[in-house]
Amino acid sequence: MNNFPRTWQVLLTVLALCILLLGWLAFTRVRASGTAEELLRHAPANAAFYAFLDVELLRRTGLLERLAGTRAAEDPEYRRFVAQSGFDYRQHLDAVVLAKRGTAQYAVIAGRFDATRLRSYAMANAGVCTEGYCYVPGAPPMSFVPIRPGLYAFASGTGDARALLPARRSAVKGEFLGSPVWASGLGPAEVPLLQTLPGVERLTFWLTPRLPASLELRFALETRDSPSAVGTARDLGVLVKAGNLARYLNGSEITSEGRRVKGRVPVPISALEALVSGTSLR
Repeated sequence: MNNFPRTWQVLLTVLALCILLLGWLAFTRVRASGTAEELLRHAPANAAFYAFLDVELLRRTGLLERLAGTRAAEDPEYRRFVAQSGFDYRQHLDAVVLAKRGTAQYAVIAGRFDATRLRSYAMANAGVCTEGYCYVPGAPPMSFVPIRPGLYAFASGTGDARALLPARRSAVKGEFLGSPVWASGLGPAEVPLLQTLPGVERLTFWLTPRLPASLELRFALETRDSPSAVGTARDLGVLVKAGNLARYLNGSEITSEGRRVKGRVPVPISALEALVSGTSLR
């Protein structure tokens, strides 16, 4: 079993399910950076979705360890991967762009890599390496290749990491690109919660800092048709005004236009502190 898919799942879970927690410690240190744009130049074209995570920022704030859990909880296969490859996302991963196209999964990863140990990991797991490129069979198979020092391409499933070597103009556009955490084009397969919103097909979300006391979660939903958009906007509007949420999410704006639903949800730090500590919203 190779462990790139596990790392993929960890990162995607962070993106899809922990979006508010990702922001509350990070928002004061958001930096203007070309990191996402740089990594996207090597991402595959026409992917079903793209996502970006500034892991180095999360590491500096201490939030990465809280989300990743204890090392004791890591499965033995992943610990073996770390021991053989010398690459542990907790320490060595700085930023990542994820993309999925069909049954192929891709990642462009900025970090610190030990090329010799990565090659040894591949060879120890029935892999084949030619120069810097390595292919590791498994379920699913994995391949990786250096793009340049400090930047690697990974692929799993039917993908091939060599497809990410050429730099190209990124097709990903949007105001979310300046955020330390964003995802564009997520569907129900990536975010099962979308299945509870009839007619919703795609989600894009990102974080925007609103100094000094809050951050803003912004999102856009693509729906099947205009009636679905109207119904989804109505349901989400009711949700943010329900019970104790109302006082924390006061000022939320959710609108529909055509098949699109747009949302702007200001989230006070006090509410996020309650979530992080596990206390009830009052």
